[in-house]
Amino acid sequence: MATETRRPIGHLLTDVVNEVTGLMQTELRLIKAEMNEKVGKLANGGVLLGVAAVCLIAGVGIAFLAVTEWLIVAGLAREWSLTIVALAALVIGGLIAMRGISKIKSTEMMPERSLHQMRQDIHTIKEHV
Repeated sequence: MATETRRPIGHLLTDVVNEVTGLMQTELRLIKAEMNEKVGKLANGGVLLGVAAVCLIAGVGIAFLAVTEWLIVAGLAREWSLTIVALAALVIGGLIAMRGISKIKSTEMMPERSLHQMRQDIHTIKEHV
């Protein structure tokens, strides 16, 4: 007859608590890693928006000055040339800013994969306890 070694319930409960604690710590590390990934994407969108702003200020500013001069050469009054070009600059800058903001807003910050895994783990623990 085989001898069975029985462990006290206190030891078994301690083991269960330790296993659940370890599992939750692992899940939290996964959530942290996923959040770092998402923050990286968000920062990348912000950097792109900043670079776009610098390029717009330099290149488009010079281009608008050239257009203003051409409008003056074409016979339009200087004041009207400057007004038309300024309005065009505001519209174009606004459209680019809206696109950058849209990219930033579309970055989902919730760590969905890790939360889904954690929910599954909690469900599994509830089934077995």
